[in-house]
Amino acid sequence: MSAGKKSTKPASSDAEPLSATLDLNSSVPVLVTILANRITTSGSITFRRLHGIGSTEWKVLSTIAIEPHVTGARICQLVGLDRGAVSRVLKGFVERGLIQVDQNARHSNYQSVSLTVAGQLLHEEAVLTAFEREKILLKPFTAKQQLQFVEMLRKLIDQSRLLAQAG
Repeated sequence: MSAGKKSTKPASSDAEPLSATLDLNSSVPVLVTILANRITTSGSITFRRLHGIGSTEWKVLSTIAIEPHVTGARICQLVGLDRGAVSRVLKGFVERGLIQVDQNARHSNYQSVSLTVAGQLLHEEAVLTAFEREKILLKPFTAKQQLQFVEMLRKLIDQSRLLAQAG
């Protein structure tokens, strides 16, 4: 769908363009990446200006609000961030008094995090910004189309797990 025929010509600066190229207007991974980058970049600017946190911090904060006493590993799993990024955000949140870190009673190797009162207040403010941004983004769609779009995104996320196995 988004690739042409395979070229047998070697690539060089003088060669004609390869016939096997992505169509940037129909390649799903390219379009999803462009959308994600725009949402993340504008989100970082907006959330930093209004709430003093960037997009990565917002993802972690909202995850802790949704799932109190969550572990860092679970945050990584839920939002697709790497452990280093989550660890840096959690360290900053502790320093700012936004989260509390507790030793897990069942598993001494695990620590869980939950929002402090200050973290809850920040989340309550920032979530309103998130809702407004989503409203703006989805404005061109009817309510039914929005539900269908969310379902398609969920299916793509589930299906994307197979990409790692594809090699």
